[in-house]
Amino acid sequence: MDHFRRRVFSANTTVFSVSLLISYLLFEGAVYIAILLGVPFINHPYWNLSAWTTPFATYDPVIGYRLKAGTANGGLRIIDGRLQFHYSDVRANAQGFRSNFDYAVKKRATHRIVVYGDSFTAGLYQPHAWTETLQTELNARAKTHGAQGDGFAEVYNFSFDGGGVFNWHRHYFQELKPNYDFDLVVFAVCCNDLKRGLATYHADKQSGVVFYGKFNGSTETSEQFKRTFLPRMYAVLELRGVDELAAYAKLTGGGDHSLWERAAHVKPGFYGARLVASLAGDAAHGIHRALYLTFRWVKRRLGLNLPVTAAEPTSKATTTGAPADTFSVRRDYTDMMLEMLEDIRARGKQVLLVTIPSDRSRLFRRFPRVRAKPHTTFPADVEDVRAIADRHCLPYVNGYDIFDAADAEAMKTFWPSLDGHWLTPGSDYFARALTPQIESLLAGGMRSAIDRRAATKILFSGPRSMR
Repeated sequence: MDHFRRRVFSANTTVFSVSLLISYLLFEGAVYIAILLGVPFINHPYWNLSAWTTPFATYDPVIGYRLKAGTANGGLRIIDGRLQFHYSDVRANAQGFRSNFDYAVKKRATHRIVVYGDSFTAGLYQPHAWTETLQTELNARAKTHGAQGDGFAEVYNFSFDGGGVFNWHRHYFQELKPNYDFDLVVFAVCCNDLKRGLATYHADKQSGVVFYGKFNGSTETSEQFKRTFLPRMYAVLELRGVDELAAYAKLTGGGDHSLWERAAHVKPGFYGARLVASLAGDAAHGIHRALYLTFRWVKRRLGLNLPVTAAEPTSKATTTGAPADTFSVRRDYTDMMLEMLEDIRARGKQVLLVTIPSDRSRLFRRFPRVRAKPHTTFPADVEDVRAIADRHCLPYVNGYDIFDAADAEAMKTFWPSLDGHWLTPGSDYFARALTPQIESLLAGGMRSAIDRRAATKILFSGPRSMR
């Protein structure tokens, strides 16, 4: 009897296992067909892909990471089956930053402008960063004024894709301050830049994956990094060939494509398993996000948030001989930001704070519908930067005000992407609007207001004490 039961159990187990296997294979087949038919919820490269052609970054224990010098990278980003970015020649200089020229210690122009920012300023997904447009515009305007043209200004872009104040702080004190001449430092702040830990990339050619993570910034060797930090990072990019990226760009860049065209580039794989894992991950992320927002709301209701306010001021001599408050605020990593600002001003150099809007901002998504009136409230990052500028008498430009003057049709070309980043027309517009402000600052003083009839039609939001 027991033998019979064991045989029945074994037979049932076999039938169940085979049925489960067949069901899974049928599910995989259904998902694969859905991919070929263009169903827009499947997590496949045809629908969602971020990729580079070669490993583009290496871990750096001082500043987080550096781009690989001289490498001509191609890249592509597809979201929900739509091609967002496709580029073929992204280069880094010898210092490991996005630039077509190496950075020199001594100035090669009358003015040197240093820019710190995040992905919006690094511009790794664009043909060129807005800092390049800024340099071109500054020198073009100088020529019209009878200056030395290309020798008027040079712009050094020390921005970190995915990074923020932790990366800037490390770079400023350990590389910029001891090694470079400069006249003006521009901080282009977007979203949560003032609250970011040390951003790190690591491209692994063997696995074909680029990893990303944010950490506390402990300086470690490369070997220590591989043992401790690397396992905690997550994949953000894939490494693929040029021809493969071109094929995906063709499939997602517009036009209708047959099932057989898609099948030529979308090979069968474990897409069903990936879909289940992706959905499970999204559900976990949604639960975590809901809990976080609930906790934040409770904190605000109970009045537990500390505002961006300066500590007790201390008289301190500046380069102009006027007293100044010490830079100190109680908010996440903001003290790092203020330490940089204090040091820059103590050296007699200029500072400009700029906020960059993201299309992901709740307010900015409504932007085209509220164009008739200026914004009266802004996201937290804008308020934080403005509070620092006001409190410490620093020039400040609100990026939302820059785009208030933009034509509605032009705006459609600035942010057509699904991930919140602007495209080249948007970044170029921003650079051109910012040019006269930087020109004025280099000439000796930022104007407190701008004529609304000017071509840029932006409003400069300077500190109240400067108006």
